[in-house]
Amino acid sequence: MLTAVLLVLRNRTYVPPADTDIPFTAEDMPSGALIRRTSENGETPESYNFLVLGVDRVASLADTVMIISLKTDGGISVVQLPRDIYVDRESAGLDGDGGIKLNSLYAALGAERFAAFLSGSLCVKIDYSLTVGTDVFADAVDAVGGVEIDVPADMDYDDPEQDLSIHLKAGRQVLKGRQAEGFVRYRSGYATGDLGRLDAQKLFMKELLRTLREKVGVRQASALVESILPRVETGMSVRDAVWFAELVVGKGLSGAEGLKLVTIPGRALYSEELKTSYYVIGRSAALDTVNSYLNIYGADIPDSVFDRNKAFLRAGDEDFERIYTYAIITPEEYSG
Repeated sequence: MLTAVLLVLRNRTYVPPADTDIPFTAEDMPSGALIRRTSENGETPESYNFLVLGVDRVASLADTVMIISLKTDGGISVVQLPRDIYVDRESAGLDGDGGIKLNSLYAALGAERFAAFLSGSLCVKIDYSLTVGTDVFADAVDAVGGVEIDVPADMDYDDPEQDLSIHLKAGRQVLKGRQAEGFVRYRSGYATGDLGRLDAQKLFMKELLRTLREKVGVRQASALVESILPRVETGMSVRDAVWFAELVVGKGLSGAEGLKLVTIPGRALYSEELKTSYYVIGRSAALDTVNSYLNIYGADIPDSVFDRNKAFLRAGDEDFERIYTYAIITPEEYSG
């Protein structure tokens, strides 16, 4: 099998298929604006988008949600979607009134409908979805020999119900599989809660990419794809996954060069009425983020198309509306 994979790497004429269906309502955009941008050769799509879901082993909640744009020149953009994002149940196709958090929405809809909801509301073309269990993540980290991280502070947390035990000392060290899982899932000690966890994930992704490019290389990355992909819930073929791995690892970029990381802009909000915290996106800045990092088309997504059904707004609640509609938030404020 590995021989076949390596042959695929040498087959430079192959390009993964790029679906041209428009996943959102776009009557306000001219048809020519909805053609995918291509690379310099005019034949290869300029970029592909991937929805990556990290699902915990017990509750099956999507505690990590990110959309990754991979350019054919090797550049990578990652937009994190906080797990506590407010979603209107009716707009998401669920029965009942009120809202639901993004991580619970995944459990309610399943991966396919969840991806369709995000595509339609955020106006982002998702070419591939990948659902990765925490065990698969840990095994993948072990397969590359661990990832060197400067842990910013001591991390101690135990949750037997989630089979989660995190005990890390501050300082630079190589994190193996379960240690790395603990590092990217830890949030109890951050003053900013889940946003602190997202910052830690940015740090980890930078160092993971550095490890892949400087210590692993194309051949070992291909073997890793071959062994891990069958354990990932996805419609992606091994052939396509290897092609994408070569873009990430084999384009001559070093370290974390070409990597951009951003959390979709918004604000955390504790609702006294609902007795829980939500993350409310700032509509204008979120649209800027989509156009800057995830838009595959020849023109910007207009405001009239973005989140057309106000899926991320609790209508009639002044606190939610203040953030969603009026908050001045720049994408750079949430970049890593």
